[in-house]
Amino acid sequence: MVEVKKAYKKTEIGIIPDDWEVKSLGNLGETLIGLTYKPENVSEFGTLVLRSSNINNGRLSYNDNVYVKMDLPERVIVKNEDILICVRNGSKQLIGKCAFIDNLVSGSAFGAFMSIFRSKYSKFIFYQFKSDIIKKQINEVMGATINQITNKNMASFKIPFPPNIKEQKAIAEVLSDVDSLIISLEKLIAKKRDIKTATMQELLTGKKRLSGFDKNKDYKKTEIGIIPDDWEVKSLGDVFNISAGGDFNKKTSNEFKTETYPYPIYSNTASNNGLYGFSNYFTNNSGSITVTARGTLGLANFRDHNFIAIGRVLILEPKILINCKFISEYINNKITFVLESTGVPQLTAPQISKYLIANPPLSEQKAIAEVLSDMDNEILKLEIRLEKTKNIKQGMMQKLLTGRTRLV
Repeated sequence: MVEVKKAYKKTEIGIIPDDWEVKSLGNLGETLIGLTYKPENVSEFGTLVLRSSNINNGRLSYNDNVYVKMDLPERVIVKNEDILICVRNGSKQLIGKCAFIDNLVSGSAFGAFMSIFRSKYSKFIFYQFKSDIIKKQINEVMGATINQITNKNMASFKIPFPPNIKEQKAIAEVLSDVDSLIISLEKLIAKKRDIKTATMQELLTGKKRLSGFDKNKDYKKTEIGIIPDDWEVKSLGDVFNISAGGDFNKKTSNEFKTETYPYPIYSNTASNNGLYGFSNYFTNNSGSITVTARGTLGLANFRDHNFIAIGRVLILEPKILINCKFISEYINNKITFVLESTGVPQLTAPQISKYLIANPPLSEQKAIAEVLSDMDNEILKLEIRLEKTKNIKQGMMQKLLTGRTRLV
């Protein structure tokens, strides 16, 4: 990518290069409305009707498909390089989400709450649909109450437009290459997660023994299934002191507004680092587990640091020698908590204390935990790389689609 210094001009949609133009979408292509069908037209097989649920993260998805058997007008059939756009939805955030049609899905139909934008410049315009320039115009059209955009609205949207076809193609190709990298990272992460899941199923039940442990050991039938002879079955209450998080008092006076509380605060959600306040629960036990007790129920997290716990989370502190990383993985993958109380769904210390877990020799617990931690670290590195790539793409889009960075 080469930065080329050229003159710029101020326009109604921002500063763009002197040799670029401001074009309305209506001058660059056409917008087509989708298919209206009745319940009796829906069939197990037939023509796929693309809907909002078929767009996920800017790409086509086929996890929720609808097929119809009926005579279809030509205007509702998608073609290669069309742009599929959600133009009406109960959720305002979904208006404007889009995907690029390729040969694999060409010939399908699209639903009434969707539109197709068709243009010979569609590869370039597709990325403009994902930019802040069009998103801002969509929000202005919808206002506070309207959850749709019309064909007339679409035709009026303006974009920065380089007349040079080579520059259009170069911009689209660079952004497409980044998209391909993002897709490959997502697939690799999904593969690594599947491998970890399969590995856990074997390690947490003793079906697979690690190097250094007796692979020829006999097995026995227990309340939690078949496990190696040298493993035990214990209840969570046998292994942990279980208590609930304390009350939380938020400090609101001016003296605390710039203060970051020194320890992470955990509730029934993810880490709430940086809350201002204190709780009457504090642990300096660097090996324990928190289990969410309301909202998302039963999610166990190994904690290897000091922390504060507030209501709606249970704290499991070991009372025998045990590896908490191993146990947290076991809880998340082998235990399904069944609620006993009516009213607000929640878990209590007495409820979970009776649940049974496998208790291998401590050395094997540590070995299993180390293998799973290595897998977690590998996945985390890939997730960080994926997030960085997505952020880089956003920055590239801002510069390339407005001409601040030139490729030709």
